[in-house]
Amino acid sequence: MAGEIERIYGTLMDRGYQETLFKDLQGFQENAGGYIARCPFHVDEHPTLIIYRDRPGYFCFVCSARGDWLRYLKLKEG
Repeated sequence: MAGEIERIYGTLMDRGYQETLFKDLQGFQENAGGYIARCPFHVDEHPTLIIYRDRPGYFCFVCSARGDWLRYLKLKEG
C-alpha cells in the first residue's frame, strides 16, 4: 500500500499538484525550496507555511502543523 501511495504522490508532484492544492492560501508564492503561504491553522500575518517541492508535505514554523497532503486535506476539510 505504501508503494502505491508513493507512486500516486510522485505522479501528482510531476503535475505540479502542490500549486493546485495550496494556491488558495493567502500569501501563496513560489520560493527556492518550494512554496510559502500563510498557515490556515492559526492567525498568520506573514507566510510561515512551507510547502515542499520535492515531497508531498508541509510545515508551519509557528504552530508546527506538518504532514502530507492527505493530512492537510483532512485538517482543512474537517
